[in-house]
Amino acid sequence: MNKKTTIGLSFIAIGFIFLLLSFIPSLPVAAWAILLGGSILCNIIGTIVLAISLYTIQKNNKKNDNSLY
Repeated sequence: MNKKTTIGLSFIAIGFIFLLLSFIPSLPVAAWAILLGGSILCNIIGTIVLAISLYTIQKNNKKNDNSLY
């Protein structure tokens, strides 16, 4: 697992934690909105970082496979 993959998974985990915290019923509306917005942003950022990481790994593997033939 490379560094970008770890960062992407970390953002997704943080987003999931924010999502779980947003289920606390005694939160004011502003705090709930911030937690839910933070959850959405962290999950989007994490997904983008993972996609870039997987694309880079795939591109490097193709480059290495072509050099063998």
